[in-house]
Amino acid sequence: MALLIAPDLDINRPNFEDVKRYSNNKDVFGVIKQSYVNTFNEATVKSAERIVLHQKKEDWLVRLVLQFSKWRVEAIVSHLPTERGTMIITRQQPIERND
Repeated sequence: MALLIAPDLDINRPNFEDVKRYSNNKDVFGVIKQSYVNTFNEATVKSAERIVLHQKKEDWLVRLVLQFSKWRVEAIVSHLPTERGTMIITRQQPIERND
């Protein structure tokens, strides 16, 4: 899981007003709640197999990586019988390792 945020590189330190003025018909963006950011960060770290990328080393991120260092992504496969055979549904879910 990853999220790439590509800011307007012509603005050194964009503020909220810069974000509101930004316009590109190919982009979809919005202002999200801090709790959603925290949930996304946690899901990203839980799903990381080997590396977590960030623009710089932050204490909160180091703590988050240490907290979820025993997590991994597991494939969950479901077989649903249908009239013409079986539908196979595959999804991924972060789980805590038991080792």
